[in-house]
Parts: sequence; structure tokens; C-alpha cells
Amino acid sequence: MAHADSLSAAEEQQNRQGGQTHFRPDIEGLRAVAVTAVVLFHAGVLWLSGGYVGVDVFFVISGFLITGLLWREVNTTGTVRLRSFYGARARRLLPASAVVTVITALGAAALLPPLQARTVLVDGIYSSLYVSNYRFVLQGIDYSSPYLPPSPFLHYWSLGVEEQFYLAWAPLILSTAWLIRRRNRERKHPPFQATYSRRPYLVVLTSVGAISLALSLAVSYWAPFVAFFSLPTRAWQLAVGGLIALTTSEWRRLSPRNSAIAGSAGIGALLLACTWFSEATLYPGIAALLPTAGTALIIGAGSRNPTLGCGRILTLPLMRGIGRISYSWYLWHWPVLIFAPLLLGHPLGLATRLTAVLVSAGLAILTLRFIENPLRFAPWIRNSPWRSLGLGSVVTAIAVCTGAVLLVVVPVPIGRGAPTPPPVLAPIALPPWGQMSLNMTH
Repeated sequence: MAHADSLSAAEEQQNRQGGQTHFRPDIEGLRAVAVTAVVLFHAGVLWLSGGYVGVDVFFVISGFLITGLLWREVNTTGTVRLRSFYGARARRLLPASAVVTVITALGAAALLPPLQARTVLVDGIYSSLYVSNYRFVLQGIDYSSPYLPPSPFLHYWSLGVEEQFYLAWAPLILSTAWLIRRRNRERKHPPFQATYSRRPYLVVLTSVGAISLALSLAVSYWAPFVAFFSLPTRAWQLAVGGLIALTTSEWRRLSPRNSAIAGSAGIGALLLACTWFSEATLYPGIAALLPTAGTALIIGAGSRNPTLGCGRILTLPLMRGIGRISYSWYLWHWPVLIFAPLLLGHPLGLATRLTAVLVSAGLAILTLRFIENPLRFAPWIRNSPWRSLGLGSVVTAIAVCTGAVLLVVVPVPIGRGAPTPPPVLAPIALPPWGQMSLNMTH
């Protein structure tokens, strides 16, 4: 399930306002909670039957970080530099995703039966373009279905939601700023006066969140797979994170005691969702309110002091270390769990599945060390939005082309021998009661 990291620690540390750093070590630890819940759920740990809510945690985190970043920029300059914003996202997210996509596609072509491999390769192409969530919607995929072999790209659905969020959110904030400037001109106010007011942005995010939540609740009951995979029915969780970002100053007024209580309540809500929910829970629906509210409480409480209350655990070096590899770990864990039984030649027990999870964590560390960080922090790329966008375009094209080439290489399963003659349908004499039933249907 997903989730792409929204901002790196270094990127957050460089965003300063009045000398105050915006990096939140507790959020880095919160990423660790989210990815561990998802990974152990996929590994079949029974007491984490609701671990899939870790994706909801990532959505709220992304809404908080991205909205905060955009708000600070528009509040300072009156606009959003879209090239820089999208360039930073491309440099941060696309290289690691493309590498895992290519290796997963090669593994599918080598290990899966041809018919299944071809379907998976098409999944990989959609995943490379970050629209696999809508492919799964059109296929009516049930995320927890035990009847179909799962695609090793299934977890890319949440990356699609996040990338689509990035594409929509920055123009939304920019459009709001433009409307404010236009209103100021009509009222002959200073052009950027209202830009410093959070009220218009709060109204916009509240409206988006309310519409999305209503849509999610309605769709969850007649087409839960649509509500699960699509951005319009998940945008309210991202909007909740955005509302926390815009109300940070109010959260900072909490007393240390109330801040600790709020954070502890948030952790309790997440633990309850992870252990109480199951694959039978109608989701997202009303159930998604619990982990979303819990995450919002944790992030809001941490605005007062990231090291108070539950922040003492979230800021531990181990938690922050897991948080740093959370994106790559999320990318690797699912294909490793899917391919491991094929490589070993037998189904995996719990111990073997946990070993596969550790292997995927090792791959995540290598990916962070040799792919994510070098490309993210290379000055010649970092200092140029166009080079960052170019890097993202190139790695995406490589992933798409790999899938397309493998579709040509993987044989199309065709039966051998003479073609089967077409069936001949002969009339069947119905008994009197059957004739009567037939007549009644017409």
C-alpha cells in the first residue's frame, strides 16, 4: 500500500521561516509506524489484521508536509514555483520507484506463467505512469481477495494516489492565491495582503475534504474497491493533513500535558485500528476515520514539541532510521513476498515471510544509499528544476519501455494441435413444467 515519502529530512531542514526549522523528527518516526504496519500485515502477522491502515497514515503525513511547504512558499512569495515543486518530487520519488519497477517486471517475466506475466507487465506499465490505481478500479480488484493471484505491482496503487495528489494540490493552492490577488486588486488592497491569511486556504481544504469524505462514505457501500483505490475518495485524508498544517499555530498553544494526551490518544487510535480491523472491515467507509483522526492527533500534538509524549518513542534513532527507508521498504517488500515462494518452490511460513521482509529492508537500505540519496542530493540535479524533471522523465520512460519490451519477449500462450470445432447447439425438449416456466419469463 503506499506511500511515497513526501519530503526528505534535508529538504524540510532547508525550508526555514524566521530561523525556525520545519523538520519534524517525530514524523520520520511516524513513517516507521506506518510502513511497519503495512509490511507486517502483508507478511501475514495475525495480530496486525488491520495493518493496511498504515497507508492512511502516509496520506495524512503527505497532506501535512506538502500543504505546509506550499503554504510557506505562497505566504512568502505570493505564488508557487511549479517547476521547482514538481522537480523536487520527481527527483525524490521516481528513480527508486523506476528501479523497483524494472526489477519487478524482469522477475515477473522470468518466474510467472506467460499469461499471468503479461497481465503483470501491463500492471507495471500503468504503475510506472502512476495510474495503476484506476487500472485496478476498472478491473474491480478486491485488495484482499483470496481468489486471484495478487499482482506484484498491487501496492503501487497508493503511489498513484500520491502522485495524482501532487499534480492537483499545487495548482489548487496556486489558484487560491491567484483569486486572493484578484480580489485584492478589485478592492484596491495591497496585492499580497490577503496572502498572509490562512482563512481562504482553510475554506478550500475544508470544502475539498468534506466533498471527498461524503463521496468516500457513499461509494464505500456500493463499490468499495472504487472508494479504496481512487484519489477523489481518498483526498479527504490528505486534506486533513493539510488542515493540521494550516492550524499549526493553534496546536502549538496546547499545554505540554494536553499535547501528551492528544498524542497518546492518536497512538491508541492507530493501534486499535491495526489490531481491531480486518480484511472483512468495510473500508475505507466510516472505519477510515479512526486511523486518520489518530494520525492527525499525533501530528498536531507534535507541533507543540516533537519529543513530548509519544514523540519520545517516535524520535528514537531506530524509529527514525526505519522512517528514512520507509519509501524504499514499501516499494520492495511486496514483490519480494510475491516472488519468494516461486524462488523457493513452496509456500512461505510465517518465519520465512518475516525473513523475506528483512531481505526487503536490506534492499531498501541499499536503494537509499546508492539511488535515492545520490540522485536527490546531487548539486547538478538539485539546483536545476529542469534537470530534476528530466531525470524523472528518463527513469519513467525506462520503466515503461522495459515493460513494453518484455510484453513482446514473453510468449503469448497458444494451444497446440488442430483447432477445436465450433460447438453445435441442438434443441432440447423441455418437460411441461419447464415450458410453463419459460413462458412465464416472457
